[in-house]
Amino acid sequence: MQKIGNSIRELLKGQDITFLVGAGCSIDSPSNLPAGKEMMDALIEFSCPEREIEIIQNLEELRFEGLIEVIRDVFDNEIKVIEYYGLCEIPNKQHFYLSKMIGEGHYVMTTNFDFLIEYALLLSGTPRENLKVVITKKEFQNCNNPDDLLYQGIKALYKIHGSTKNIIEEKDTKDTLVATLQAFGSNKEQLNVFQVEPFKKDLFENITRGRTLVVMGYSGSDDFDIVPTLKILKRLKDIIWINFIFEDDGKEHIYEINEKTGVNIESSDKTTKILYEIYRMGYARYVYRVDTNTTRMISELMGDPIENTQEQFSIDPLEWLYENLESPGEFEKLSIAFKIYFGFNRFNDAIRVSNQILDKAESSNDMKWEGIALNYMGLLYSNQGKHNDALDSLNKALKINRKIQRKEGEAISLNNLGLAHYMLGNYDQALKNYEYALELNKEDGDSSLKANLLSNIGTIYGDKGFFEKSLGIYDKVLAINEQTGDLDGKATTLNNIATILLYQGKYLEAVQRFDESSRISEELGDLKKKAVSLNNISMIHSFQGNYDIALEGYKESIRIADQLGDDSGKANRLNNIGRIYSNQGKFEEAIDYYERALELTEGLGEKSKKIEILNNIGRIYSQKGDDGTALSWYLNSLNIAEQLEDRLNKAIILNNIGSIHLREQEYEKALNYYDDALKLYDDMGEMKRKATCINNIGMIHFRQNEYKKALKWYQEALDVAEKLNDQKGKLTRLNNIALVYSEMDNSELALEYYKKSLDIAKKINDVVSQAISYNNIGMIYDNNEDYTNAFETFKLALEIVIENNLEETRIARIINENLEDYRDFL
Repeated sequence: MQKIGNSIRELLKGQDITFLVGAGCSIDSPSNLPAGKEMMDALIEFSCPEREIEIIQNLEELRFEGLIEVIRDVFDNEIKVIEYYGLCEIPNKQHFYLSKMIGEGHYVMTTNFDFLIEYALLLSGTPRENLKVVITKKEFQNCNNPDDLLYQGIKALYKIHGSTKNIIEEKDTKDTLVATLQAFGSNKEQLNVFQVEPFKKDLFENITRGRTLVVMGYSGSDDFDIVPTLKILKRLKDIIWINFIFEDDGKEHIYEINEKTGVNIESSDKTTKILYEIYRMGYARYVYRVDTNTTRMISELMGDPIENTQEQFSIDPLEWLYENLESPGEFEKLSIAFKIYFGFNRFNDAIRVSNQILDKAESSNDMKWEGIALNYMGLLYSNQGKHNDALDSLNKALKINRKIQRKEGEAISLNNLGLAHYMLGNYDQALKNYEYALELNKEDGDSSLKANLLSNIGTIYGDKGFFEKSLGIYDKVLAINEQTGDLDGKATTLNNIATILLYQGKYLEAVQRFDESSRISEELGDLKKKAVSLNNISMIHSFQGNYDIALEGYKESIRIADQLGDDSGKANRLNNIGRIYSNQGKFEEAIDYYERALELTEGLGEKSKKIEILNNIGRIYSQKGDDGTALSWYLNSLNIAEQLEDRLNKAIILNNIGSIHLREQEYEKALNYYDDALKLYDDMGEMKRKATCINNIGMIHFRQNEYKKALKWYQEALDVAEKLNDQKGKLTRLNNIALVYSEMDNSELALEYYKKSLDIAKKINDVVSQAISYNNIGMIYDNNEDYTNAFETFKLALEIVIENNLEETRIARIINENLEDYRDFL
C-alpha cells in the first residue's frame, strides 16, 4: 500500500457519496450492540452442545448469516434471534453522522438489522412523512432510483438485508429476512456470499453510478463476505474503506491500493487482500484504505459533535437469548453442531456428533432422531466416497421414517439414497428414489426441493443418453428457477442444458446456453461461475477444432481466476490449455502448461487434481511414443492414488498403464493391468467404467485377431451398457462389434450392428455419432463394391456435418476423404 498525505475531509470534499454501512457502526457507545464475533459466540453458547462450543467458536470460516440459517432450520423458524437488534433505540455518533449525510443529499444503504439510523433521523428532526425506509421487494422496485426520491424531498435509507419491521411506517417486514438468509447460506466453498436478488439490481446500479462509495462498519473478517456485493457495482468513481483502529494518534492514516500492493499481498491482512481484489477488478478509479478510530474521525467531520447521552444500551445478548427463546434440546444442539461441521467438511467432527445423536436416540427410543442421525451418517459416507456404507445407513433411515410416517424425513432419505445409487452407477434405482421423493414433495410443495430433485433426474437421463428427456426435465427446472426468481439456480440449469446439447453435438446451441448462463453470473457478480461458463464455451470450441478461439476463452477465464485469486480454477484452465496443445501435437507447450497447473495444484495441496495432471503429462509422453517416460508419470500418479486410498483414480491409472502395454503389443501385461482395474471397478460397483475396461480387454483379443474372444468381451461390455440403460455406451459397443464382424468379412452382420448403432445415435439425437455411423456403413458398402449405396451414405454423413457446423472435426475430414473417391458420382 502507498500512504498518502490527504485527510478524509479532502477525499470526501465535493463528492457525491454513497455509504455502505455494516454492523461495526453500531458497536460504539451508547448503542453498544455486540460485534459480529461477540454475538456469534453468544449464539453458539446458547445453541450448541457444551463440549462443541469452543471448537465451533474457533471456526474462522463460519459467518453470522450462515449460523443464523442453521439455527433457523433447526429450532428458530421465525428468526426471533434477530429481534435482539431491535431492542436498542439509542443511536451513536456514527448513526447521527449518517442521518446528516442523508439530509445533505447523500445516499445510505445498510446490511444492519437494527433501527439506529432511523432513530437518528427522527431525533435529528426529520419529519416521518419525509422518510422512506426501503425494505420489501415492492419498495425496491418502486424506489430503485434514489435521485427521483431526492428530487421529491424524500430522505431514503436502503436496508439491503431486509428487516424485522419498518419502524417509520410501523409495519412487519420479517419476510424480507427469509429471502436474505436463503441468499446467504453456507456454500461448499465455505463462504457466505450475498446474492443480490434481481429486483435490487437496478437500485444497486443507480445508487452507485459515478459516485464515491464509502464502506463503514466492516472488518473484513467478522461480517459477511462483502466482496461479491461490490463486484456488481461497476460504475463507481472511487471506493473508500474505513478500517477501524482504536489508537490512530488523532489522525486518520490513508493508503492508496494499487499495483504495488500486490507485491506483498500474501502477507497482508484480510482487509487489504479484499481491497486489492476490488482494485484488480478495475471498476473504480481509486481504492483507498483509511485506518482510523471511526468515532473520532466522524466527530471531527461533523464539527459540532453530538454528545453521548447518559443512557446506555446494556442488554447482554446471551441473557436475552435464554430469557426470550425456548432453549434448544440436546438433539437440536447436536444437530446444529453436525450441520456446521458438515458444511465445512469437518467430517471427523461430524461423524462424532452424528454418533452421539444416534446413541442418544437409541437409548431413549426416539425413532425420529434415530432416522435423522442415520440420514446424517449416510450424507457423510456419500461425501467420503463410501457409497455402500451410505446406502446401508440411508435405507435404515428410510425404514424408520416410513414406520413413523414422517414424510419430510422420507423424502430427504430418498433424495440422499438417489445420490448414493447415482454415484455407484445404479441409475435406475437412483431414478426410482428421486421420482418417489418428487411424488412425496407434491404434498408440501417445496419448490426448492422439487427443483433439486428434477435436476437430479435430468442428470441421470443425460448420463443414460436420453438427451431429449433430460432437456425436457431441465426445462421444468428452468421454469421453477424463473418462477422463484432464483437467478443462481437458473445459471446452473442453463449450464446443465448446455452440457446436454454439447453431448448431442449441437455446439452452437450449447454455446448460446453457456453464454446466457455466463451473463447471469456476471449480473449476480458471480465471476467464478462466469469463468466456469467461459471454460465450457472454450471446451466446445476445442471439440470443434477451433483451438485459437478456445485458447482465447481459456485465457480470459484465467484472467478472471487471477482477479479472484482462484488458484484452483486457474489450475483447471491451465490444464485445459495443455490439452489443446496436446491435441495440436505441440507437446512442449502442452507440458509447460501442465507443469504450471501442477505447481499451483501442489501449492494448494489438491492431490486428487494432481493425479489428473500427472495422468495428462503421462499421455503426452505416450503420444510422443516415449512410453517409458509416460509409464513413470503414470506410476507417480498411481502412488498418490494409493496414498489417498483413491480407488477410482487408481483404477483409471491402471487402465492407462494397460493401454501402454497394449500399444507395445505386450498383451499379457496389458491384460493383467486391465484385470486389476476391473477388480477395483467391481469392488466399487462402478459399472460404467467397468464396461470401458471390459471393452479394452476385448480390444486386446481384437488386436491378436482372436475375433471370437473379442466378440465375447465386447458383448459383455454391451450387456453392462444395456443393464445401465447407457445409450452412449451401447452405441460404442455396437460399433466395436460391427468392426469385428467387418474384419471377419461378415459384412451382413457388420452392417446390422452399424445400423443398430445409427438407430441409437438418432434416438438420442447425437449428430456426431450419426455422422460416424453413416461413414462406417458407407465403408461396408464400399468394400462390397456397392458404390451407389456407399456414395449416398457418405453423402448423408456429409449433410449431417454441414447442418451441424462440424466441418472442422476429425470425422468431417474422414468423410471428405472417402468422398474423394466418388468424384464421378459428384
